[in-house]
Amino acid sequence: MRACGVCPFCGLLCSGISFGSLPDLPRQSVADQADCERASRGWWLSQPNSSWHLKPLRHGRVVAADVAIGETAQQIADSRRTLFCGLGTDVAGMRKIIDYAQAVGGILDHLYSDALQTNLSLMQHAGWVATTLSEIRFRADVIVLVGDSLLDRFPRLLDLLTDRGEPKSKNAPKLFWLGTDDLQFRMQAMLLPHVQPISLKKSDWFAALTSLLLQADSPQTGDLDSAVAHWGGSESFISLTRSLLSAHYTAWIWSAADFLSDGDDLILDLLARLVAKRNETSRAAVLPLSGSNGDTTAQQVCTWKTGFPLRQAIRQHSSDYQPHRFRATDVLKQGDCDAAIYVSSFEPIEPPEEFWGVSGVKIVVGHPALKCATRADYFFPSGIPGVDHESHLFRGDGVTIISADRKRDSLAPPVAEWFGQLLKQHRNAAFSQSYPQV
Repeated sequence: MRACGVCPFCGLLCSGISFGSLPDLPRQSVADQADCERASRGWWLSQPNSSWHLKPLRHGRVVAADVAIGETAQQIADSRRTLFCGLGTDVAGMRKIIDYAQAVGGILDHLYSDALQTNLSLMQHAGWVATTLSEIRFRADVIVLVGDSLLDRFPRLLDLLTDRGEPKSKNAPKLFWLGTDDLQFRMQAMLLPHVQPISLKKSDWFAALTSLLLQADSPQTGDLDSAVAHWGGSESFISLTRSLLSAHYTAWIWSAADFLSDGDDLILDLLARLVAKRNETSRAAVLPLSGSNGDTTAQQVCTWKTGFPLRQAIRQHSSDYQPHRFRATDVLKQGDCDAAIYVSSFEPIEPPEEFWGVSGVKIVVGHPALKCATRADYFFPSGIPGVDHESHLFRGDGVTIISADRKRDSLAPPVAEWFGQLLKQHRNAAFSQSYPQV
């Protein structure tokens, strides 16, 4: 038996991937056609073993689902404010989480929202010209990857961008990769013969990109020679500079997870300005990729359900969007919630340690392999989106929603089902209180 379909384990959501099923390859399952570490790791982690928790738990002990739902709903209803964090789920799961949060009142924030907020802040304050994976694949003649971990987070990115059904030497785009002087980056780049690496200290990136912006404004050969001398005679840097001047369509791609340090927002702002300048005479665009652990899905669903992105407090039909105040880690540290629900269904990603400092009930909904299952007050095992049940997920470019079919018989209910039961229990209890029996 084989399972084939969309891989849900990174934001690219690659289709047509063939997975080994549990009976065939119980512990060494890989995504055969993908040659992708993320797919292999995600599929391996989705294989059940004796340490999995496939029943609801209360303080580490198995409890009936209806009992756990009833007690959890009551404690959340009695709480002043609940934090909904992690949020690693699909569209259906996120919709139910928001419905429940609106009913009980709470704060919404994703585990990886620091990166989401970096991109969102850039778009809000500076604006950008963004593109999609498909447009880059068919139109870009110069592609620049920015950041050391981009290909770790999206291993098949280059295959998706450069596969045009033609020999690699024909009409192939010029590929550059700007990274740090880290040894691991340089070794990884050496394994990609079609990519020209540009290895610079992170502190030099701003000046290097500024020189590219100046070249785009008034290109002169003498300036090119000076730039090469200044940046250590890097042939890749001079090649990038000349390629940008002659390109018909340039695409700059990054993952904001590489830009979370102080001052990194200035680098991204400079990229946006460079793209805006190039669009005066040619075509250029940015592609800020995301999608890890359902972060893009959570952001998109939250926006079109409430009118605001993540990091907001909601109650009924009101939303209080304060991205600097409602960051989950800060909320936990400052004690701004007295109950917390953590969701992680794609992989067993543990909650931050601050989660356990919440004064009230602590609930975990997620992957059956989560080690914190026995530490939580209540644990609800969930199926893996795109593995145990059909799921809809937003791709990492934020513009396409992909359907991921299930690949086996479900081992646990989806996140949406658990939150649907909590919402139903909450409404039933509220109705009983409003209309007591006589």
